[in-house]
Amino acid sequence: MAAALFHYLENPELCCRKLTMFGGAIKSSQYVDGDKFVCLDEGRAPPPGNCLVYSLGISNEWSFDRAITRYGCQVYAFDPSMTNYTRNTTDFGARFYQIGLGGRTETRKNGWQMMTLTGLRAKLGHLERTIDYLKIDIEGSEWDWLDNDIPGLERVSQMGMEVHMRMDMKGLRQHYDAFWRIQQVGFRLIHSNPNRVSADMLA
Repeated sequence: MAAALFHYLENPELCCRKLTMFGGAIKSSQYVDGDKFVCLDEGRAPPPGNCLVYSLGISNEWSFDRAITRYGCQVYAFDPSMTNYTRNTTDFGARFYQIGLGGRTETRKNGWQMMTLTGLRAKLGHLERTIDYLKIDIEGSEWDWLDNDIPGLERVSQMGMEVHMRMDMKGLRQHYDAFWRIQQVGFRLIHSNPNRVSADMLA
């Protein structure tokens, strides 16, 4: 199963001629983190001036959000851990919500408010709008979300997701099933790379 999973991750299914990195900040380790790749090929690129981006997981690192805003997209950012961040709109125009992405709508014991992607889209009135780019960097919670809310990916054009891999059999089965479900709703792998900060993650 591990061989099949990594064969999938290491063999892109589609080619993007204009795969472009947005954002990225140099960390103390001298590695760049926080960047995401966006396909800008004709017919796939988010339309500048009329594109919608959801950015899940910020941790006070806004470089991707700034870059995709400069490109011409409307950005909605979410992170329940930023309890000291009190602004609803950033200085560069992104809307911010202290809500996290998870497999169900709930308030956790630590006080974090969590919602599914479907729930977030309904809350913001975006169920009928296309999300041109979905950025996911939520420190392992991506699996709980993918286990429970694959329908939330309807009308999503591109997704850049950092995944945190578990190498035990239960984790491998969960990851394999999640990627299979992503494929079933129409997504195809264009690019993957090991995370440059932590070896157990892929971006």
